[in-house]
Amino acid sequence: MRYKMHDIVHDFAQSITKNECFIINSDIESKLDFNSARHLGLEIRNVSQFPLSIDSAKNLRTLIIFNQLGYDIPNLQNFRLLRVLTLINTMELPHTVENLIHLRYLNLFGGIEVLSETICNLCNLQYLKITKDFGSVSTKLPQGIGKLINLRHLIGEDFLIPRGIGRLISLRTLKCFSISDEDSEGCKLGELKNLNHLQGSFGIRGLGNVVDVSEVENAQLKKKIQLREMILSFKKGKDRGWWDDPVPNAVDPNGRRMERDVLVLNALEPPQDLEQLDIRWYQGTTMCPNWLMSLTKLKLVSIFSATKLMSLPPLGKFPFLESLTIRNVCSLKQVGVEFLGIESENKKEDIKIFPNLKYLRFVWLEELEEWIGIGGKEDADCITVMPRLQRLEIHGCGKLKSLPDFLRTIPLNKLEIAGCPIIKERCQRETGEDWRTISHIPIIDLQEHSYYLRSR
Repeated sequence: MRYKMHDIVHDFAQSITKNECFIINSDIESKLDFNSARHLGLEIRNVSQFPLSIDSAKNLRTLIIFNQLGYDIPNLQNFRLLRVLTLINTMELPHTVENLIHLRYLNLFGGIEVLSETICNLCNLQYLKITKDFGSVSTKLPQGIGKLINLRHLIGEDFLIPRGIGRLISLRTLKCFSISDEDSEGCKLGELKNLNHLQGSFGIRGLGNVVDVSEVENAQLKKKIQLREMILSFKKGKDRGWWDDPVPNAVDPNGRRMERDVLVLNALEPPQDLEQLDIRWYQGTTMCPNWLMSLTKLKLVSIFSATKLMSLPPLGKFPFLESLTIRNVCSLKQVGVEFLGIESENKKEDIKIFPNLKYLRFVWLEELEEWIGIGGKEDADCITVMPRLQRLEIHGCGKLKSLPDFLRTIPLNKLEIAGCPIIKERCQRETGEDWRTISHIPIIDLQEHSYYLRSR
């Protein structure tokens, strides 16, 4: 988000901070007096000496170093009052950072692969953000990370987390927790047990590597009541990212992967106030954990690359669900009334299925043949399906034979069909067998090929 400041306000701000805020570069040895400087931005453009003139800035609170050449950052011990330090394009954290005992915020941008133990002496650190270059290896956090007992925000998506993170009971932000298949001494899910102040978005990678299901139960995710978004990735082996498609999901030589994934999913039990749930690389044949129907506040659900899944959970029961994506569920042959959440013992009363769903996507369901509607059910007149659906996308479902009958009552704005030759033929204007089901839709986009990439 950007904001524009009026020129008069900008000039006024500069005038009252002219002796406190500076931006300089290393090419020019400044003659300015930095004794009263509080905030300094320094751009290092070459391998010249670090500007000696800023050594007098002993009252600095903020230091931002733009290091264009990856130049080694020199002694920082003169800036003992620093609260905020940002290092851009830095390959190694200066050892003198341990003297910055008042530091609250540390931002690191670049290719740091191993974060030294030096950082563990920053007992007042509250915010640590590590941003990696695209394609670079994971950053290994120090073994003593548990000493940072005041840390509230640990931001980044590619960490190797050691044991001891469970001591950080003040932690509010932890975007990603990875379970490795390589390090038996690495951090276990049970270390999440006391991190009950986590909030916002949280993801777990490598759930396919879990050996002991009791470790999953020990995490007690249900107590993280301030979490609103959760990504659960069951990829086995080295999970290098949420969308790490080029590497196939590792094969379990013992053939017990499907059974274990079902047990792990059932043991996870997210908090009930969750609004977004994203499940990836799950290898179970069913997806009906005991806790699923308790997540009544879900607004967004995504199921990605659940390649062994034979049936969908009863997602039609979620009252606030607005967006649903089912992608690369390539063993699914039928979407039936179980998906809508219609039960045989339902009494003859008005029922709304997917009452708030607005966006529905079926992508690369290559074995899907049938999408069954509600025609033929005795109480069909009492059932309303997807009354607020605005957009329906069906991509890469080459075997799908027809569309469900309830589409004719849905106030869709756009229907998009791609890579589905049978359906494409059935939806031809005036002549197609499904034309009467979809003729009321303002925008009908029929494409020969899908623009969604197929994943393994």
